[in-house]
Amino acid sequence: MPKYEWTISARNKENIHRVTDAEELEETLRILKLPGEKPTQWAWVLSENPEWGGQGRFVHNAGGEDEWSLTWSKIDEPKMDTEH
Repeated sequence: MPKYEWTISARNKENIHRVTDAEELEETLRILKLPGEKPTQWAWVLSENPEWGGQGRFVHNAGGEDEWSLTWSKIDEPKMDTEH
């Protein structure tokens, strides 16, 4: 499963920066209960949307009271050496 380096930034909150899979990111967003509409399947947004190529930024309510953002970047998984 792909891993992502991601950061959630919100007004009056400390940034959250982690390296996890998309499911843990989805769980973190659910727990935080940030305002506004969000994609319900971040796994698709992060990895399957060809416009973003494995990295991107989502901003809710830019410049407003409820502004928060998510930035992410897919991390290349190391190739396993099968020769000994």
